Amino acid sequence: LPDHDPLEQWNDQKSSPGVYALQQPVMQPVFNTRQTGDILLALAAQMEGRAAQAFESETYKEYVQQRWVGLQRQLREPGTFQAFWDNALQHGGVWSEVRTQQVRLASSSARVDVSAWTSPGGNSLTLVAYRRQQALATGASRSRNQDCMGFLGRDQPPHGGTTRHQGR
Repeated sequence: LPDHDPLEQWNDQKSSPGVYALQQPVMQPVFNTRQTGDILLALAAQMEGRAAQAFESETYKEYVQQRWVGLQRQLREPGTFQAFWDNALQHGGVWSEVRTQQVRLASSSARVDVSAWTSPGGNSLTLVAYRRQQALATGASRSRNQDCMGFLGRDQPPHGGTTRHQGR
């Protein structure tokens, strides 16, 4: 099933603590496509039992709005939901203060090997594993919550990446 282009979709994302991004379509669908979230909601509605009862929304836009009703309560934002929603749409999301926390390193961190990465050279590949950003909504955004892996040649891994070497 062909999915909408990202410019045709509703989505939301929590990219970091206190940052709640809201994406709205900037254009009508060009082709005969549907957003993945709409397809999943339609499938859930056709199923029996808990799947059908779990979602009150008929469209993915309604689903995102329902999530933001909860977000308004969580953030203790005053006023009506419509005013909160309109402000979030106008600004691309909402930002809240995040409580700072004291950070302590575990005693085991002293045993971590922090030597500089060097290319294995030759005909080998380097696997770099990293975490993607977390999303508020489910559906197409769910894969962003999972660990992702990339393959690089002889280049240095990105910050925060871990490497494993394996020759051919």
